[in-house]
Amino acid sequence: MLVERTKGELPARCGGEAGNFLAINLARDIATGKRSVENARSFYEQAVAEAAAGQTPKQMQGLMFAAAGKAGEPDRTESDRAEQLAKRKAAAAQAEQSSKRNARPE
Repeated sequence: MLVERTKGELPARCGGEAGNFLAINLARDIATGKRSVENARSFYEQAVAEAAAGQTPKQMQGLMFAAAGKAGEPDRTESDRAEQLAKRKAAAAQAEQSSKRNARPE
């Protein structure tokens, strides 16, 4: 698993789709506090063993949560975005005033 925070993605690269579903579902459980890392590791081992025996757990059959839409810039908060926008507006206003002062009368 890779956490691609800037992209807002959590891709899994397991041995197949079922393993990917399991890894992503368990990562979400850890992130939301539903499972500890130790519990998730134990569950992963058990689920893989069950799948090998022909009994595929539901966590390997699909995502156990509704996937969110585009995450945007997840490593920037709304206040960070607002601050950046304010800085850009201030810089643009300053540039406009400067160009008016430096403009020559016709």
